[in-house]
Amino acid sequence: MQPAVSWTASVNEAIARRRDCWDARHPSEIPVLPFVTHALHPELAALVRRIGVRRRYRAGSAFVQKGSPVSDLALLENGVSARTLGSAGRAIAISLPGRIAFGNLNFFSGQPCFGSYYAVTECELTLVPQELMRRILEQDPGLSWLLCTQFELARQSDRLSLAMLPQLQTSERLKAFFLSWCATLGHFETDPDGARWISAPSPVARREICRVVNASEVSVNLELAAWRRSRDLESARRSIRVKPSLFEPVWDWILRAEEPGAVSRSRTLEEALSDFLGTKAP
Repeated sequence: MQPAVSWTASVNEAIARRRDCWDARHPSEIPVLPFVTHALHPELAALVRRIGVRRRYRAGSAFVQKGSPVSDLALLENGVSARTLGSAGRAIAISLPGRIAFGNLNFFSGQPCFGSYYAVTECELTLVPQELMRRILEQDPGLSWLLCTQFELARQSDRLSLAMLPQLQTSERLKAFFLSWCATLGHFETDPDGARWISAPSPVARREICRVVNASEVSVNLELAAWRRSRDLESARRSIRVKPSLFEPVWDWILRAEEPGAVSRSRTLEEALSDFLGTKAP
């Protein structure tokens, strides 16, 4: 079912509020999270839009036909898309507007991709032939460095997703997905009694959530019902509110699994999210 225009608009509005500016000397401070990767750097996005061609895809349609090579770099402009592990595998990640839909995995090597790419909702993409993009980047080392960093962030996100699938229980994998969704699209709200929530547009359809976290719909429904009973989750028709404390266990797991790096991490999830999530007054 195609989502309502108002839901799509709320996703686009939430993305437009977010600003993640980084460069070679100042890496992105937004943590690498599973299932949803970083937004494309503004300079790279501007280049893709300047030289690319826009195309629309119906919900459920494949971006690359079976048996055809991935030969374009694609930026998702509107909608939600997914990429799977293996041609018939489950979706391990989704893309949101402003992010790469496909074309980064084999950009330099030209090797076949172990996956497939499709539109979860109606989508609009900007596509640039990989060969054209490479020729332009050869003339601009700065942009090349940004692109390499961008691809690295995407690979780290997918590696984290793959690590979580066998190591974490369904409940924790589901928390990881909602954490990424809220960190990408949410903002803090504070109730008059002082309680803090992360408010965000409702996630994608339940069947897609099940594919992302590799769990049955029964298991996902039971877990979400438990969150509601414990008052960690509130949901309306087109929005959700989640208590940050729900995500602390999976955030601690990420910190324990993560290697040291140039970007320091806050020890608590709420501290980390406060660095880049906006806050709305009660």
